[in-house]
Amino acid sequence: MATYIRLAPLFRAGSFHGLDGLTDAHVHPAKPAAVVNCFNLEDYAIEREVEFVPEKFSLDVKLSYQFKGVRAREQRGGLHAAFLRAGARPRTC
Repeated sequence: MATYIRLAPLFRAGSFHGLDGLTDAHVHPAKPAAVVNCFNLEDYAIEREVEFVPEKFSLDVKLSYQFKGVRAREQRGGLHAAFLRAGARPRTC
């Protein structure tokens, strides 16, 4: 919950960009900042890859961006991250 509260301005005021069916980005309207959400609806961990290219989101390409929470490397004018995403908790109906 603390993470959501810290990132709330991006979720509320930021522009939404769907990257794929399980990944989206929220870009701040005035600051050079964004948050990328990766979801996993399976009940087991999966490997995910995300490419974040600031230019695609009208962010200043002269600035340096970073992923927090996963390791990323610079690639093709942006950042590329590969990581293991934990599975969703099984739901009981």
